[in-house]
Amino acid sequence: MRGGSRRRRAAGGVLLVALVTALAVGCSVGPASNRAAHMGLTDQNGEATPTPEHDGDSDGDGLIDSPPPDGDPTTPAVPETYEAASDSGTIEDVSTLAEGIGNACCITQLSNGDLLVGTQDGVIYRVGDDEGTVAEAGELHSVALGGDRMLLGLAAEPDATDDVTVYAYYSRGDESRIGTYVYDEDDSEGDQLTPSDESMIEDLPIGGGALAFDHDGNLTASAGTEILRVTSTGDVPGDNPDPTSAVYASGFSDVQGLAWDPSGRLWVIDAGDGTASSPPALSVVERDAQDGTVGPPMPVGDPLDLSGQPTGLAYGGDSHPFWVTTAAGQEIWRAPPDGRGGLAGEGATPLSDPGLTPEATDVVADGETLHLLSSDGRVLRLDVT
Repeated sequence: MRGGSRRRRAAGGVLLVALVTALAVGCSVGPASNRAAHMGLTDQNGEATPTPEHDGDSDGDGLIDSPPPDGDPTTPAVPETYEAASDSGTIEDVSTLAEGIGNACCITQLSNGDLLVGTQDGVIYRVGDDEGTVAEAGELHSVALGGDRMLLGLAAEPDATDDVTVYAYYSRGDESRIGTYVYDEDDSEGDQLTPSDESMIEDLPIGGGALAFDHDGNLTASAGTEILRVTSTGDVPGDNPDPTSAVYASGFSDVQGLAWDPSGRLWVIDAGDGTASSPPALSVVERDAQDGTVGPPMPVGDPLDLSGQPTGLAYGGDSHPFWVTTAAGQEIWRAPPDGRGGLAGEGATPLSDPGLTPEATDVVADGETLHLLSSDGRVLRLDVT
């Protein structure tokens, strides 16, 4: 480890069970069943509510109709196209920014470029973007209690500079939850995280863990076969496909990464179900700019011939590619968008480098810089094109 010290912690020994198909999620008040019904994911008897189909495809556009929200539509105005990424690119340099963070699982980037790295047992470290200094920010109390709890995903409030809200996706017994903490770098080392709402969303199936913010600051999260979209406080946005439900899209197998492009399309890396008929694939969820209708996931390019299960997805921003990390092989996949919801050139291709970790657990991207988290406790900085 470079430029700092820390206390070693033992990782939680939880074994994640298979994803369940029932989903219940809600606000932080009332019994779990009532919260789930309030969010539109179960009926009053506690039964899972399917994504509404309404009257089918009334306009013949191939998308399932959804009722518009009450009052004026609030669908954000976004460009239909954006600047495409170059057809091909390279890894220019790989360096170790930090090391020694055992059991690291999750990484998120702050607005100043520094990183927050989480361990499976809920310890959060701040890694300086320039020097790679490592300092313990604190513990996620709800995860660090141990037992069968494990951190699955981490996301920092975008563009925040002071009192940053950090979202933690974690397993807890037979369910998963998303909780919030406030991060204040001015507090003492090891005491910079304060619980805010540790059960903002409850009763999610075991597994999942991918988190991403859209352009309006709403949080999207993978949960079993569905993707949820909620406000920063866990409420259902009025412009969701069904304004009474947190479900934004469905029809997935095992989502490992989410990212939004400048046109408001949601890109998804799905690990599939482990069979030849459902391989790992990159797909796009389109939203109709006129009525807010969200269609089913549409695969882009060919299925990915990955060396191991996909572990993360990151987008470098306008004119830059998407990046997919895997759990095996010293490679990272480059997927250049064409700016219209597809891939440019030959589509997604693998890039390799001897400096890459053999097992990546997560990745963040900012322009031509990637920060890749390794299962051996390293944070790698990649200069890419």
